[in-house]
Amino acid sequence: MEFNSAKIKELGIFINEIIEIGAVKLNENLEEVGVFSSTIKPCYTKKLNSYFKKLTHINDKDLKNSESFNEVIEKFIKWCDCDENTVFLSWSDTDLHVFVENFTQLLKCENVYFIKKYADLQKYIMSFVKTENNNQISLSAAAEKFSLSTDDFSAHRATDDSRVCEALFQKTFDEKKFLNFIRNTQEPLFYRRLVFKPHIISDLKKANIDKKQLSYTCPVCKEKIKFDGKFNAKLKAFCEIKQCKNCKNKIVATFRFKQNFDSVHISKRIKKYIKKKPQENS
Repeated sequence: MEFNSAKIKELGIFINEIIEIGAVKLNENLEEVGVFSSTIKPCYTKKLNSYFKKLTHINDKDLKNSESFNEVIEKFIKWCDCDENTVFLSWSDTDLHVFVENFTQLLKCENVYFIKKYADLQKYIMSFVKTENNNQISLSAAAEKFSLSTDDFSAHRATDDSRVCEALFQKTFDEKKFLNFIRNTQEPLFYRRLVFKPHIISDLKKANIDKKQLSYTCPVCKEKIKFDGKFNAKLKAFCEIKQCKNCKNKIVATFRFKQNFDSVHISKRIKKYIKKKPQENS
């Protein structure tokens, strides 16, 4: 999909409004058996933003005579002709997330009801690729790593991007491995997990954190110290300088807490406090 940032004035919120949908359909032998391509007339914006125009080369005139989201989706679902074995793939789950936004606002439906099985192609391809710090790579970078030419495709156009995904999937397909990436969207928590936004915790009283994790050991004598620092908004962390009761050294402790959907990620940095010497005037 391609989408444009739009404001819903009545609600005072922004959404990524879908402007174009493109897809390719493969059979069980990974042979292409269909192509879908359609632009969509925006509902919430009269003019596309300049960044979107530059990225996709789609302009306002291109969308003037396009059909509405509701009309295009109806045709898309019919084209998909899904059954219980149909698996939808996209490059990262961003497209599915945006689908949910548009279904919620335009169709008053909180999930994408016709997608029963889904796989994140980016995660699947990353299982074949090693990167520094396991960073995700772009679609074009993935194509380059697998020596796939994209000269005949227009980047950031829905159908052409789908065709690059198709080529990557065909080149890397491993049925046993791929089965591990398929998700059942009918699971009760699937969409709640999808739309959840991880965030930094700034109030420990409202967080579900085991108190045993709010302690650390002195890096000098290994004595246990209880942590009760205060939140530092600038550092987005809880910090404290405390004297160890055992060795009398001052210790600097910094904790960061990130709330994920079903867990809290805790990072700690503990070190001996060293007072900085005042700089001498030259």
